[in-house]
Amino acid sequence: GYWNGNGLKPAEDYDFFEFPAITDGVANAVVGPVDGLVVSANAANVKGAEELVTFLVADKDVQGNWAQIQGALSANVNVDPAIYTPVMKKALDTIKAAQAFAFNYDLATPPPVAEVGLSMFAKFMDDPSGYEGLLQESQTAAAEAFKQ
Repeated sequence: GYWNGNGLKPAEDYDFFEFPAITDGVANAVVGPVDGLVVSANAANVKGAEELVTFLVADKDVQGNWAQIQGALSANVNVDPAIYTPVMKKALDTIKAAQAFAFNYDLATPPPVAEVGLSMFAKFMDDPSGYEGLLQESQTAAAEAFKQ
């Protein structure tokens, strides 16, 4: 969700922290969504819709306003980071320093498969000692879910 505009004060009521390294020497990665705007091939005015999308993303002032309202980092790298809250700046610094960016698991796979994986994560958190059985169970369930 988005944090700005909900009455909470950045760095006072909520904050951002980088997940600590678990294993030294393993490359640091960040995980997050990649939101997108699309234009339907059957839109009544494809050219106009494409121009609107370009305007919304390419204009740094529009993107700056958008970022400030949402509390999410801008898709436009030309937006002045001075507009960001202290929390947003921490997130930006973490992303810039990361060696890799990974898309959220549950958004990167079909919903039935995501449910299998997310359920496995919950079971693992409850009892990590059974990870080998969970991996096998997940593989079998995911193979079935991919058939849906």
